[in-house]
Amino acid sequence: MKPNPKWHKETTQFFKTLHQTWQFPDDEQRVVMATCQNLDLFWKATDQIEQAGMTFVTEAGLVRKHPACEIAKNAWAGFLAGCRLLGICQPEPDPKRGVGRPPGPGKQFAR
Repeated sequence: MKPNPKWHKETTQFFKTLHQTWQFPDDEQRVVMATCQNLDLFWKATDQIEQAGMTFVTEAGLVRKHPACEIAKNAWAGFLAGCRLLGICQPEPDPKRGVGRPPGPGKQFAR
């Protein structure tokens, strides 16, 4: 499988690294492609936000969020969901902490 030539350079690099590191069966290739498409959409929306800004002013003078902000947020969520489904980019679990307050420097109040 080859990357789409219209993809963002970051997406193409991710695709190449992904296939060098992991072996995917044929039924998971569709998930890989969908994950890369979400990443590509994220990068394109992010580039548009960098050029146009995060907000714009309507004809009525109201300040509104750029539509690409929502697109980038949803595309990133789709990318992370695809990574979880494929079993890549697994975060390390946080170590268990004890119940209660953390230990202090000792007695803080004089009697």
